[in-house]
Amino acid sequence: MKRPLRCLAFATMTVLLLFSSASAQQVTGAASGIFVSPIGPSGMVVTGVGTNSFTWGTPDTTPNPNNLTFTGQTFIAASGVPFVVGTTLDYYNGSIVPGTHADFVDLQISLAFTDPAGISENFQYSLELIGTLNTDDPVASADYVKLPTTFAPRVFNSGGLEYTLQILGFAVPAQSGFDFIDEFFVFENASASAALVASVTIVPEPISLLGLAGGLAGLAGLRLPVLLKSHRNRA
Repeated sequence: MKRPLRCLAFATMTVLLLFSSASAQQVTGAASGIFVSPIGPSGMVVTGVGTNSFTWGTPDTTPNPNNLTFTGQTFIAASGVPFVVGTTLDYYNGSIVPGTHADFVDLQISLAFTDPAGISENFQYSLELIGTLNTDDPVASADYVKLPTTFAPRVFNSGGLEYTLQILGFAVPAQSGFDFIDEFFVFENASASAALVASVTIVPEPISLLGLAGGLAGLAGLRLPVLLKSHRNRA
């Protein structure tokens, strides 16, 4: 009568080991980003569409126009631990000729995983570019870039494991980890930077767990009648 209980205990231990193994897994890969689909008035002047460095506007009182640059990097991260996808999203606020600005541009981000191998995920987010009339007041003359704050998770499967990829947002380093922001607010001829942060949670695929638990439970159930029959024969 003890063997079925041992089988059930073995099934429970195996499931726990699967979860433990998944939580110890890491993901590795590389991130890249480009700017696409700018929107603005008929006099809009832009460069760098389809690249990682986008400018808008004709320079006026500063040597350079407005600029956004996304710098990707390789990454390695444990399950559930936030990691930096892009080293920086840099914003430079230049002074530009009125009417040559852009109002929106999309940031298209690609994550190419090497572990698990062969997995790629692409995201596209709209950035709002808000320019102000330049005056003698530096605060009133500061420009904005509105950053996205809502990010839907992505789920993919590989090697019997289920991966949930969650973009957490744009952030600046802090003592306790990251401080997340929803906009750049930058004075004329000044710059700001933020990092794009994500996390990946890894668990065994539900179908794998159900199949394993069902199979082992079935094995335990099959052994019980055999043991009872053997006991009756001895009686």
